[in-house]
Amino acid sequence: IRGFTTLSKDGECDGILFIVSFGGGTGTGFINPIINHIRNEGKADYPVFVLGVLTELGEFADKAQFSKAGRRNLAAISALYHLLTKGSGANGVIIIDNEILMNKFGSDYASANSFIHKIMQPVVAARDYPDEKPPGQAVAQQFSKGVSRPGIFVPLYASLPRGKDAEEDLVKKALSEEGRLFACTPEKADFAMVFCRGYIDDVKIKTALSRETHIPFENIWPVRKMGEGENEILILLRNPYGGEPKAYLRDDTMENRLCKALSLALQQIRQSPEDLFYEGKDAKKAKEEGKSD
Repeated sequence: IRGFTTLSKDGECDGILFIVSFGGGTGTGFINPIINHIRNEGKADYPVFVLGVLTELGEFADKAQFSKAGRRNLAAISALYHLLTKGSGANGVIIIDNEILMNKFGSDYASANSFIHKIMQPVVAARDYPDEKPPGQAVAQQFSKGVSRPGIFVPLYASLPRGKDAEEDLVKKALSEEGRLFACTPEKADFAMVFCRGYIDDVKIKTALSRETHIPFENIWPVRKMGEGENEILILLRNPYGGEPKAYLRDDTMENRLCKALSLALQQIRQSPEDLFYEGKDAKKAKEEGKSD
C-alpha cells in the first residue's frame, strides 16, 4: 500500500482503512505492525481506521468455515482488545454485526460485501465537496477527541432519492432499526462523525441528529462528499452505550451483543485450554509429562 499513500514520494491520500473479519482468521494481528510502521515513518497523526465485521453467534459459520462459535468469538474478542489497547494504533474501530448482515442477505456473501462497499463510499469516495477538503489529521483528531484510547464506532447508514430538505429523513432512517449495523443506544453516544454524500446541508444534518439523539451540537462533525444518484449518510456513533448498569441485559444494546461474544470466548477457554497460548503453558505441560521445564 506504500505507493498509494503519503508515505511514498509522489502518492497522496486522506487516510488508510483496514476492512477485516473479527473471528474469521483474516490476520487482524498484522494491522498494528503495519500501523506502527506508518507511525515510525513520521506520520504520527496519519488517520488509520479499522472496519471490522464481528462474527455471528450461531452455528451457521461453523459449517461454512469449519470453526466453532467459541473459537471464532475468542478470536474476535482478542482482536478487538488488541486494536483498542495497544497504543499508537488505529484512531478508531468501526464495528458491524454479521448477524445483521445475515438477516439482510442470508448466505449471499457477494451482496453482503457489495453492501459494505456501498456504505463506506461516503468515507472513501474521492470527490470532495467544493471548498471542503478536511485534512486527514483533523479527522483523526476528531475521532479521538476527549478519550484516552481509540473509540468503538457503530455505523448507521441511510440513502434516499434526492429531494428538498432530505436531511431530517436521512437521519431518521439511519437511526431506525433498518439503518443500524450494530445494536446500540444512539442517545447514549458522546460523539458522532457523519459522512455525507450528495447534496446535503451539513448544518441541517447536525441539527436533526442532535435533536434525535441529544448529542451536543458541537460534538457532531460532518464531512461531505459529492455523490452520484441518491443522497447518502453514514453516521458513526462513538461509544453508544453510556453507563446504564443493566444495559447488558437488553437485546438492543452494544453491551449485550459484546457480552454474548465474551461468554462464548470464556466458554472456549474453559473447554479447550490446550488450544491457547499463555505464560507458563510450557512449564505446565512439562510438569504433567514429568519432564523438566
